[in-house]
Amino acid sequence: MKKIKCCYLCGSKYSIQVHGKVRDIPEIGIKKCENCSLVYLDTHDHLSDDYYHKEYDKDVFGQWSHQNYLSYSKIDDDRRIKQVLPYVSNKSYLDVGCGAGGVAIHVKKYCNQVSVVEPMKKWQKVLKDRGLEVFGDHSELKGKKYDFISMFHVLEHIADPIGFLTEYKENISEGGLMLIEVPSADDILLKLYESEAFANFTYWSPHLYLFNPNTFSMVVEKSGLKIEAIQQLQRYPLSNHLKWLAKSEGGGHIDWSFIDSPDLMSAYESQLSKMGMCDTLIAWVRKI
Repeated sequence: MKKIKCCYLCGSKYSIQVHGKVRDIPEIGIKKCENCSLVYLDTHDHLSDDYYHKEYDKDVFGQWSHQNYLSYSKIDDDRRIKQVLPYVSNKSYLDVGCGAGGVAIHVKKYCNQVSVVEPMKKWQKVLKDRGLEVFGDHSELKGKKYDFISMFHVLEHIADPIGFLTEYKENISEGGLMLIEVPSADDILLKLYESEAFANFTYWSPHLYLFNPNTFSMVVEKSGLKIEAIQQLQRYPLSNHLKWLAKSEGGGHIDWSFIDSPDLMSAYESQLSKMGMCDTLIAWVRKI
């Protein structure tokens, strides 16, 4: 596999090896730019041009039904619905990389128009059957404009995220807003707790980049977009972290959920946010 010799974001040739392994292809290296701190895989050759149209569904979801996936994503979908609903009511909404469409399907009844971009053919028919306007990629949008665009855990999959955002920037209507959610490179399990098991699990071959607030901002701004805010968000509760540390495995949010409570989760997320070590980053952006 051809190795990447310089940082995508700043062009620096100087990087350090990140501790951990790519869980599904361990021979791929994980690098961190010494100049801008972008974390990236040292090759993209493992992903074919049509990976997301043909192979991703088999690799990730296998034989999952639509309902299986909606059940799996329900906690995230419920949170995201609450986030987007104030901005999409009686307006046009585009969800890019919507997967099974848990957010778009729910908010459809509140919007003037809902469209989704989803390359996986398995989901395209299901989404059309649920009454959504479905596009396979950006080229099919043909200049359509939307008041609100969301990308939930999409950007880390894209080899050229600046070019990707630059394209979708043209689909934001005048005064419109875009929400971009990505996993964080500064997850406390990596940065402070230094969980060996988590470091050998969290890196995954379809995730070409991991961003921190600085590199996330650089990508957005280089795309010609204006950042209104970058928010720290904690998806996984304390129970999940405790199980990684005690048992070297995930799933604590399921198996040990009795540890968690709304007050505990809120307090833990608040403290992680102050430390800049949540597992997720959200950018709210507009066209300049």
